[in-house]
Amino acid sequence: MKTFLKMTKHKKCRLWVNDYDFPGSKEVGKVIGKSIASSLQKGVVTTQIAIEVSLPRNASNYALVGFEFIPDESRRVTDVSVHVASEQITYPHDTIALTKYGVFSGISEEFAQSVLDSAIEVINEIGGFSPGRLIFNIGAYSESGSSIMIFKLATKALIKISQLDIENMSDALLQNELEILLSTRA
Repeated sequence: MKTFLKMTKHKKCRLWVNDYDFPGSKEVGKVIGKSIASSLQKGVVTTQIAIEVSLPRNASNYALVGFEFIPDESRRVTDVSVHVASEQITYPHDTIALTKYGVFSGISEEFAQSVLDSAIEVINEIGGFSPGRLIFNIGAYSESGSSIMIFKLATKALIKISQLDIENMSDALLQNELEILLSTRA
């Protein structure tokens, strides 16, 4: 499911759920991560999800971030990792970025730690995540239109929205949830 949501106040958002095709670079320079206690009560339906966000906030307004979740009920932890892009490769597809500068594939070193930190913060806030591997391996950023704050906001929204039954939600309800999540400060 790929959805383009028409948000209010000049916000733009695309969401890929369980079927996105990310043709950008798969080259990984390094992996950063952390293991945290999991919650056996959490049932995750979403195994692949990515969000692309463009917000009308100064020049720091664009992020694409996504993860793959591999359940592992035999463990009592959630391993959260972020694949850091090894090189700057131009993102070869259309984007919703509001910038005239380049958009690059992957999660850059500049934003990787904020993705990891915000994912862990939100997972703790919501009471845990299902046991398994949560791998942030999807991303794109703008040369001059991305920031740590927009990656934090996108990551937090992504984790929270992944806990909902997205595939059975109406577009209006999904849009409303994302409006709320993307309107709060990271």
